[in-house]
Amino acid sequence: MRNTGLPQTTRQPSATAEVAPRPAGRTQTAQPRQPEAPDTAQPDRTTAEFHRLIHRDVIPARAKGIALAVDAPEAPGGTQPALLLRAALASELGFPVVELGRLDLLKLRGFFTELYEGDQHLLGTAASISGAPFTLVGKLNMSFNRRSTLDLDLMTCELHLSCRVADKAGRTIFGDSVSALGPGYTESAALRTATAEIAKKLAPQLARNLQW
Repeated sequence: MRNTGLPQTTRQPSATAEVAPRPAGRTQTAQPRQPEAPDTAQPDRTTAEFHRLIHRDVIPARAKGIALAVDAPEAPGGTQPALLLRAALASELGFPVVELGRLDLLKLRGFFTELYEGDQHLLGTAASISGAPFTLVGKLNMSFNRRSTLDLDLMTCELHLSCRVADKAGRTIFGDSVSALGPGYTESAALRTATAEIAKKLAPQLARNLQW
C-alpha cells in the first residue's frame, strides 16, 4: 500500500442489521374480537307450565281447606269419582275441599306422578299457588259385581283409595289406603255409596293429622 501521509481509516460494520425482506404472500391481519352474545336464558318452561295448570287462590288466606288431585278411571254413566269424593269429604269435614288443578294435563305432562310420589318442591309450589293449607294427592280404583243372592239386581262397588297428604311446605304429613264397599241398583248409585264410605273413613284421620 502506498503511504500518502494521511491517517488510515478502517470501515466499521453498520450497527443496524439489515432486515430480511418479508416473503411474498397473503398479508396477515388481526381478526376483530367478536362481541359476547347477550344472556338470553329463558325461564324454566316446565315450571311456568306447572304454574298454569294449578288453580290459583282456591282457598282464601288463613282459611281451612284441602286441595285434591285424585286420579280415577272412567266411571259408568259419566259419574266423576273425584268430584264425588270432594263433595263427600267436604260434607264430613265441614270445610272446603277443592280441585287442585287441571288433572288431565297434570297427568299428560307427568306432574301428577311426581306429586303422587311426594315431590316436596312441586307439592309446596302447588300449595303456594292454590292457597290451600293442605294438599291431598291420590288414586282411586274401582270394580263392580253382583254379590247378593237375595237380590240379583243389587250391584256392589268396591272402591280403593291410596293417597298422601302434604302441608303448605310440601312435606308429606301422612299417607293412607282406604277401602269400602257400596251397594246400589245401578253402578252409579253403588259408586256414590262407596265414595261416601271412603269419606267417612278418611275424614277422622284427616282431622287428627291436620294442624291448623
